[in-house]
Amino acid sequence: MRFFSLSLKLSLCLIGGMVIIFAVLGYQIIALHQQNLEAATYSAGDRITDVVKRSTRYGMMHNRSDETNQIVASIGSQPGIETIRIFNKSGEIRFSTDEREVSTRVDKNAEACYACHVQGAASLQLHQIPHQLGREERTRIFNSNGVRTLSVI
Repeated sequence: MRFFSLSLKLSLCLIGGMVIIFAVLGYQIIALHQQNLEAATYSAGDRITDVVKRSTRYGMMHNRSDETNQIVASIGSQPGIETIRIFNKSGEIRFSTDEREVSTRVDKNAEACYACHVQGAASLQLHQIPHQLGREERTRIFNSNGVRTLSVI
């Protein structure tokens, strides 16, 4: 007795092979798309950081803290921006979108400080400033209260 004809067996093998090939290609396309979206997100974060630096530079150089506060508040009120903080060299927050943070120090082990103050790093690395760090060291995506958040130093 023949349960399956040769054409049915070949058709099932062909369909099975196509399913496997499409599954592998689909997975690769999704992974590539995710990488592209993350790269675009990092790039957008860098652009926003650059806008903040360029916008506040003049006010900070001329010690006009009211101008700098207004610029930080304006940019920080944009949709998708959670917090903007500007630190001095000693790690004190000088300007922030959250008024309660101003004049406080941050924990050097916090997510935002990790790149410059990683434990066990060489002494040269401990004193690098953010613009000397590569994009990989200045940006990271982490979970903050269950929400994926981009942090840019």
